[in-house]
Amino acid sequence: MRSRSLGWSGALIVLLAWWSAASEAHTRSSSHSFWQSSDAGAVVRMVIPQQELTRLGLHPSHADYRSEAAALLQRGLRLHDAQGPCRAEAALLPELRAGDLIHRWQLHCRGTPSHVELRLFADSDVAHSHVASLQRDADAPDTAVLTRDAHSWHWRADQRADSGNAPEGVSAFFALGVIHILTGWDHLVFLLALIVAARRLREVVILATGFTVGHSLTLALAVLDIARPDSGAVEAFIALSIVLVALDSAVRQDAGARRLAVPLAAALLLLAALSPVMPWLVVAGIVLATISYMGLATRDAAQGAALRLTLTAAFGLFHGFGFAGILNDMALPPESRVLALLGFNLGVETGQLLLLAIAWPLLRAANRVRLPLAPAMTASAAGMGVYWYAMRLFG
Repeated sequence: MRSRSLGWSGALIVLLAWWSAASEAHTRSSSHSFWQSSDAGAVVRMVIPQQELTRLGLHPSHADYRSEAAALLQRGLRLHDAQGPCRAEAALLPELRAGDLIHRWQLHCRGTPSHVELRLFADSDVAHSHVASLQRDADAPDTAVLTRDAHSWHWRADQRADSGNAPEGVSAFFALGVIHILTGWDHLVFLLALIVAARRLREVVILATGFTVGHSLTLALAVLDIARPDSGAVEAFIALSIVLVALDSAVRQDAGARRLAVPLAAALLLLAALSPVMPWLVVAGIVLATISYMGLATRDAAQGAALRLTLTAAFGLFHGFGFAGILNDMALPPESRVLALLGFNLGVETGQLLLLAIAWPLLRAANRVRLPLAPAMTASAAGMGVYWYAMRLFG
């Protein structure tokens, strides 16, 4: 029976390790554009991180980088009228600013502009999301989220700020939130590692509540521009949280896992100390968090619900800053942030509940038939967390 269990565990570890590597190739990315429409066309300003352009084979080292980028963006984001694509004119080359490429161009249409079409990442594995904001006269801007599957945004000639734009904007960001959580491998692995050792549904509810409270707070702080921590440090802490929660779950399943705590902690701290990209204050924070959590996780395998709730909420704080990255990259205007935050957070919660509704019954069913799914998932989560942690510490 033990060899059979090891076989199942090994197979699942290999599968999830492959997923962790695949997730690096299917990276989420984002861009945004601002449109000012007229009867004869529109002026558009597009902002995209330069890193996203490298995924399309365009590198800053190219001699004609800015002109190549301008042509690429004009082909990838088009305005149409009833007769086809509108004609693009650009008088100035794109600007480079703080890692972003900003391009502004004029579009002339033969008729009334009807819709925007995004084809920038149509032939790529990158899960790209593009937020477009349309400004008409003095009306509040209208917003839509474009993706590879939903790549067209149709403008209504009679659409105004008082005709239901806000619910449409909320629904667009709601969909973005669902997509973001369900394609965010690190967040999904964290949630699975969190609940894998739970024995009752009540525990799952408590843990999910703690995570929600934590990430909702920092998501709001970041989107509303109250707090903006270093994104690299946040991503490293998210990976660290996966490793630590996986270790905690392992101890709850088998007290013998405590023996792994010291060597694993030493490896985590060594990686942090050797990182060439993390400032010393971040390294100190990683050291303190690792030592503190290891002490709590290995002290008692039957820790109370209140302690787990507190620890989960603390880790949720870092994941919230991670969630906020996609909205902050879009540089939404202040008047759009609250609605974007509301829709996006509701989408994240919905995606999270969907994952738990599927994973928890499967875990219970596996336990009933003595399938070693929980230990295999725990080991896999720890391995994937270490992989992401090292990748993010060393850039």
